[in-house]
Amino acid sequence: MPDEGRNSFLSTTLHAVDSWTSKAWLAALLSAVTAVVLVLTVVAGSDGEVTALAAVVQVVTLIVVFVVQHTQARDQRITQRKLDELLRASPRADDAMVMLDAGSDDDLDRASERLKEQSPYG
Repeated sequence: MPDEGRNSFLSTTLHAVDSWTSKAWLAALLSAVTAVVLVLTVVAGSDGEVTALAAVVQVVTLIVVFVVQHTQARDQRITQRKLDELLRASPRADDAMVMLDAGSDDDLDRASERLKEQSPYG
């Protein structure tokens, strides 16, 4: 699907970070490096070095939280649009389901109950 220039530089960068950090080999490598740095800092480091390491870890954790939030929110929006399109294409689809994401929590609960009652699996 063409991008049409809608992704900002920041969004593109966050998706690249997400893509790289989701690789298993990189996670293993970074875990090993982190363990070595942690052991060396605790064993041979001063209080200032331990504090600096803790600060770096906190900043990296916060950045990862934002990266994950951004990419998951975008993926969720994409999935929702695809599901909306499938519902619109289905002749038996309930129109109320198409706009359910704009409804209240009570609307969602009622729709869930209605689908549960209609399901042969209960």
